[in-house]
This record gives sequence, C-alpha cells and structure tokens, in this order.
Amino acid sequence: MGTSYQKGWVEVRGKKWYGFYRRTILDPETNTHKTVKMPVILGLKSAMSKFQAREKLA
Repeated sequence: MGTSYQKGWVEVRGKKWYGFYRRTILDPETNTHKTVKMPVILGLKSAMSKFQAREKLA
C-alpha cells in the first residue's frame, strides 16, 4: 500500500482525546476498496491540550 500524507483529526469523547485517520481496506466480499475511520485513544483531556493531542497523533 502507498504512503499516506494525511494528518488526521482529534476530538474529545467523554474525558479522553481520540485521534482519527482514514484507512483504505479491501472488502473481501465485493473485492472493492473501502475507506474506514480508524480511532486511536491518545490520552486524558486533563493531561494534555488539543495541540499536544495532535502532536501525539502525528
């Protein structure tokens, strides 16, 4: 798979920062490419700012 130059995005859900990025996968049933949103838990909101959460996602 090729290199992706996306930065992703961060948002707060509850008390945690979540980072998201898009990933293209091959759907085995239809044999087509499908884009899915991949979540990553970055940490507690009280422990980091939005800028720090973006740096951690990168």
